Amino acid sequence: METKKNIIDQLSLSQAIAVLEIRQREEKFLIKEEATEFVDSLKPVNLLRSVVRSVRDSPETKDDIIHGVVGLGTGFLANKVLLGSLQGPLKKILGFVMQSAITSATVKYPEVIKNKGIDIFKNFLHAIKIKPDSDKVESFY
Repeated sequence: METKKNIIDQLSLSQAIAVLEIRQREEKFLIKEEATEFVDSLKPVNLLRSVVRSVRDSPETKDDIIHGVVGLGTGFLANKVLLGSLQGPLKKILGFVMQSAITSATVKYPEVIKNKGIDIFKNFLHAIKIKPDSDKVESFY
């Protein structure tokens, strides 16, 4: 910031006013620019880009999303397999509760479920007389 100069005549007053007007225009321009950037950042497309960027850059978030999708898929699949196409309000409620419980468990304990799934897969292959290559099964998941 400039130091204050003593205004002693009309010329120095005019110069001081000109300097202040230039500063005012520059600051007004910067404020408008920042406001425009702020408004642009609030547009849905830019918010979505920001979220996608943060998900892409954060391994924890990626894992959470993957576990959530797997949990939802597992819950949905379990609901369809166990209840099939049964009708009626009580059966729908039971299906919803069961799907929610399975989804929640899958999201909370993904490693345990993954390990149990690998064991079940190995037992299935053993039952049909195919010897699984442990490294390939582990790397598949």
